[in-house]
Amino acid sequence: MMMGLPGAAVSVIDAIEDSYRSMHTEWLAIKDKYFTAEHPDPVFEGTVRDFCAYDDALQHIQSVVEVYMKGVDDMTKGMNALSNGMHVVIQRIAESQITADTCKFKEAHNKIVRPDAPHSSVAKLKRDMDFNIINPIRSHVANNRQLKNSLEIRKRRLIELNMARKAFEDAKKHCGDRDVQYIESKMNYEEATRGFHQVDRRVFEWLYILEEYRGDILDSILQTLKYLEYEFFATSAHAISTSLPSRMEFRPMVEMTPEHLEAQVELELQEDEQREGTGRGVGGSARGGAVRGAPRPPLPRVAALGL
Repeated sequence: MMMGLPGAAVSVIDAIEDSYRSMHTEWLAIKDKYFTAEHPDPVFEGTVRDFCAYDDALQHIQSVVEVYMKGVDDMTKGMNALSNGMHVVIQRIAESQITADTCKFKEAHNKIVRPDAPHSSVAKLKRDMDFNIINPIRSHVANNRQLKNSLEIRKRRLIELNMARKAFEDAKKHCGDRDVQYIESKMNYEEATRGFHQVDRRVFEWLYILEEYRGDILDSILQTLKYLEYEFFATSAHAISTSLPSRMEFRPMVEMTPEHLEAQVELELQEDEQREGTGRGVGGSARGGAVRGAPRPPLPRVAALGL
């Protein structure tokens, strides 16, 4: 440690020296690789590439699941706005039976999207997604990040091992068994071997396990997502079914547009003209209060929505 310098400055200097040693070691390894024609293990390199592709796939799945859950939140806001808006508006102008139906409609939506209801469809979906998908994927991504760091450490240890082996081989050629350079190079080589194998064994086991089980992991994610989505829509459909009428008898909105209602208006005007002509023939007018106050005949109902 340098005397007369504060602790922060010493830490910075030590970090710079460590970085320089690491860069120097890698440079020597690159020079040794290209000038001694040593090549990495193609099988190991292929396994590492497959692992990196698997990690990229998990991170992509994690991002699209987050997009999906954000969409669920947006849908929740939309459904709340729809049910509350329908209830507020209809109860002002409609009769009591339709107002009661809007209450059922709002209660059904609460069973689906109410956030503070533990048994609502959205609350259950979020719990299940966190427990079965999001947290497991997050743990896998974190473990893969640690494994990538271990791969970097293994790379540096391999560089150090190759350098120590080369130094030891040179010492064996030019020095005796009792020479200080031979003894030091042998100790460095043995220490580098132990350090490399300590990291290499763990990295190899993790790569082997992920190679064996990555298909099962991805399949488990897919099947779990399908089941959770099915359960969400099934419980939502069951909740909204409680607000439906006992018989599906009402005219679809596509048949209640102004274009369709105009035909009914024209029919009513023709009937009024006929009644008016008949009233003149008998010496009276048919536009009295009894006729104008008579209830309009209801529009014919249909038995289904016609989807």
